[in-house]
Amino acid sequence: MKYLKYIICFLISNYTIKSQVFTEYELKSAYLINFLKFIEFPSYSAQAMSDTFFIGIYNGDEFYNALLEISKNRTINNKQLKIVNITNITEERLKKYHIIFIAYENKNKLLQIIETFSNSHTLIIGNNIKNFCELGGTINFTPQYSTKRFEINITSAQKKGIIISSKLLKLAKIIEENEIKF
Repeated sequence: MKYLKYIICFLISNYTIKSQVFTEYELKSAYLINFLKFIEFPSYSAQAMSDTFFIGIYNGDEFYNALLEISKNRTINNKQLKIVNITNITEERLKKYHIIFIAYENKNKLLQIIETFSNSHTLIIGNNIKNFCELGGTINFTPQYSTKRFEINITSAQKKGIIISSKLLKLAKIIEENEIKF
């Protein structure tokens, strides 16, 4: 009996529970892919008619690699995922993309990018970029310990004809045009 206690203690001390640890990029990649489940593009748009979800990554090599890994052999709403690392953000062909993710950019270039896609049905997502939604971006990831993991500029989505599910909106900090003016 005396030895049984020692054996149990030995077994417990050598037994480790391994938990899976995800990087910031892996978590944001999962969010980005899941956003597609809760977003509806206008039925007349190239995005809605496509049999593939096109996601472009700009200035985010680490994010691109994480997204490639997470999206392998996955489909969303019976559509394949195509992840592309973008070097020239102003190309006309990018307007057919469902999502353009911007990891970082200076304010002047960011304004140019947002303007380029203002009349398209492309969702522009930023990675914790200061005032991203206020400048016209649609979704922006927030700092790590924020109460909301992302913010959504509902006015930007509406102008693009994009419908965002209330289930997704409940999880976000909502930015509206009326708030931006103050």
